[in-house]
Amino acid sequence: PAYSPDLNPIEQAWAILKKKVTNLLREVPNLFKYLERFF
Repeated sequence: PAYSPDLNPIEQAWAILKKKVTNLLREVPNLFKYLERFF
Protein backbone atom coordinates (compact mmCIF):
# COMPACT_ATOMS: atom_id res chain seq x y z
CA PRO A 1 0.00 0.00 0.00
CA ALA A 2 1.05 3.59 -0.55
CA TYR A 3 0.48 4.52 3.07
CA SER A 4 1.13 1.99 5.78
CA PRO A 5 1.95 3.34 9.26
CA ASP A 6 2.97 -0.14 10.37
CA LEU A 7 5.92 -0.01 8.00
CA ASN A 8 7.04 3.51 8.89
CA PRO A 9 8.95 3.84 12.18
CA ILE A 10 8.69 7.65 12.05
CA GLU A 11 4.90 7.45 11.96
CA GLN A 12 4.97 5.00 14.87
CA ALA A 13 7.22 7.33 16.87
CA TRP A 14 4.92 10.31 16.27
CA ALA A 15 1.87 8.25 17.25
CA ILE A 16 3.51 7.20 20.53
CA LEU A 17 4.63 10.75 21.26
CA LYS A 18 1.15 12.09 20.53
CA LYS A 19 -0.41 9.58 22.94
CA LYS A 20 2.06 10.48 25.69
CA VAL A 21 1.52 14.22 25.25
CA THR A 22 -2.25 13.78 25.21
CA ASN A 23 -2.14 11.76 28.42
CA LEU A 24 0.18 14.29 30.04
CA LEU A 25 -2.10 17.20 29.13
CA ARG A 26 -5.03 15.28 30.58
CA GLU A 27 -3.16 14.99 33.88
CA VAL A 28 -2.18 18.66 34.18
CA PRO A 29 -5.45 19.84 35.82
CA ASN A 30 -5.18 16.99 38.33
CA LEU A 31 -1.61 17.99 39.07
CA PHE A 32 -2.72 21.53 39.89
CA LYS A 33 -5.43 20.17 42.19
CA TYR A 34 -2.88 18.08 44.07
CA LEU A 35 -0.50 21.02 44.37
CA GLU A 36 -3.28 23.25 45.71
CA ARG A 37 -3.98 20.72 48.45
CA PHE A 38 -0.39 20.76 49.67
CA PHE A 39 0.33 24.48 49.34
